[in-house]
Amino acid sequence: MSNQIKKSVTRNENIYNLLPLIICSALLLVGLSTCKSMLTYTETDSPVYSSNEQFDFPANDTLRVVTFNIKESVEIDGAIETLKSSNLFRTAHVYLLQEMDEVGVQKIADALELNYLYYPLTKDENNFGNAILSVYPLANPRKLLLPHLKKSARMRGAAIASIKIAEKEILIYSAHTATIATSRKKREAQIECILKDVEQQQRHYDHILVGGDFNTLLAPYRRYVVNSFASQNLKQLTADSGPTSSYWSGLLSPTIDHIFGKKMEVLKVQTISDSEASDHFPLAVEVVLK
Repeated sequence: MSNQIKKSVTRNENIYNLLPLIICSALLLVGLSTCKSMLTYTETDSPVYSSNEQFDFPANDTLRVVTFNIKESVEIDGAIETLKSSNLFRTAHVYLLQEMDEVGVQKIADALELNYLYYPLTKDENNFGNAILSVYPLANPRKLLLPHLKKSARMRGAAIASIKIAEKEILIYSAHTATIATSRKKREAQIECILKDVEQQQRHYDHILVGGDFNTLLAPYRRYVVNSFASQNLKQLTADSGPTSSYWSGLLSPTIDHIFGKKMEVLKVQTISDSEASDHFPLAVEVVLK
């Protein structure tokens, strides 16, 4: 390799290594430029939007789960079209959605004939929060608030519910944790908060499912998150997913969305990387309940 080519490769590598710093700076600038009053819902049981109808769906030991951060809940029609474009996504039993408002949740639930549970966390122009949608009735609804709220940033948290398939109860979390603009120590505290709740529920549920947007932009933090969940016997079900998001026309494509599960064996993992509904890719996994 010539010296000129070596210098070019080195320059490109250096630029890529600086991307996380650039993104972090951009996020901070956006936060400063858009600083305005926000309404934060600090109650653990409200507000809540839900619909629970019994749909005729056969119970078996196979479970299909989708997680999808639909950016700002804007491109809902595009998200529905994306979810309907693939059999694995169209026939999922559980959908975990982030950055949602109640209108978007209800529209997706109607289009796919699903029950839903939605807890908004913050409101500026619209509500912003997490949802669980399912073909099965959703029981034991809760909202988990994550620590280290910034005055100018949106609250992070998880919507929690359980479903019952045959005689097996499954506890489900739809989670959204902070971006790299928040210090790693504080982001770790958010993961620990989720896992503390999981630990408290272990004696009540044999099967636990946690999915969502964990903002694991950098590999070392991604390993920390995966290992932390493994410590509570929750396996990374989507380890073979590849990238789950795309920024700057694909210049950066990290794996930031994950699904973790207890007592589940993976059959298939899939993403839809050509969706234009969000900067995240919808991510699906099919598992067998052990």
